[in-house]
Amino acid sequence: MTVFHVGQRVRIKWSKGWPELAGEPGTIVSKADDVGISGASEWNVAPDIWGTHVAPYPSKHGGGLFAPNSEQLEPLSDSNTLVSWESMRDLWVPEHLREAA
Repeated sequence: MTVFHVGQRVRIKWSKGWPELAGEPGTIVSKADDVGISGASEWNVAPDIWGTHVAPYPSKHGGGLFAPNSEQLEPLSDSNTLVSWESMRDLWVPEHLREAA
């Protein structure tokens, strides 16, 4: 199970209210406090194409905020992603000390 956090970059997998958001990147801006229309919303997400979590027009179901649940999101890898030292090891080894491939 993926754990999300405020400030994380995500890709929107689907949205019933705004189907055009499918595949779009965005940023989690806060936890949803109203638990959405269906009671399943977990996050307020600002899609990059909107710039905010407040929708530019009402959804098909009358919603005014993009507040998806975790199932609708997938993490995006960005510069804030933690990297292990093992994966970066070869960047710090001088050329003459690297193993021949």
